[in-house]
Amino acid sequence: MMKKVKVLFLLAAISLAFVGCKKGDKGDTGPAGATGATGATGAAGNANVTDTFYNTGNWTDVTGGFAYEWRYDIIDSSLDLGAAVLVYFYNGGDDWIALPWTFHNRIYFFEVDRAANKITLVYTSPAGNIAVGNPSSTIFRVVTVPLAHRMEHPDLDWTDFKSVKKTLHLRD
Repeated sequence: MMKKVKVLFLLAAISLAFVGCKKGDKGDTGPAGATGATGATGAAGNANVTDTFYNTGNWTDVTGGFAYEWRYDIIDSSLDLGAAVLVYFYNGGDDWIALPWTFHNRIYFFEVDRAANKITLVYTSPAGNIAVGNPSSTIFRVVTVPLAHRMEHPDLDWTDFKSVKKTLHLRD
């Protein structure tokens, strides 16, 4: 019986403690804590480099070959004049070939029209003596690199896509 009284007394005391407590007024904000340590430096970036994939559709028949044209809004008057516009042709696996590309008297090359914001790809026989077929669905990759970024890598072989990809941290 005495145990029950002690337990009841203890429960009553705890209940009064919770009911009897009242939250006080909020005080002033304390002083700011110390500044934390600086985080690790991230990988070198490529904030102004663009990397865009295109899967071509219907090519237009032109004299001696075919052309494919598309609007590319990044190529306009705001792109600095020294910027590189690089176009790579997908040749399967992880193989990207820089344009212009010549093989068996056929050539892929591209033209950039800043005023019209467009790129035109051309597939032709430069000598005009070999018929070329419509390339139809072909994957290309366009990389733009501002002059300042290009100048940071004077020894980079811009035709070697694997080196460009590694240096500029391009995606797969």
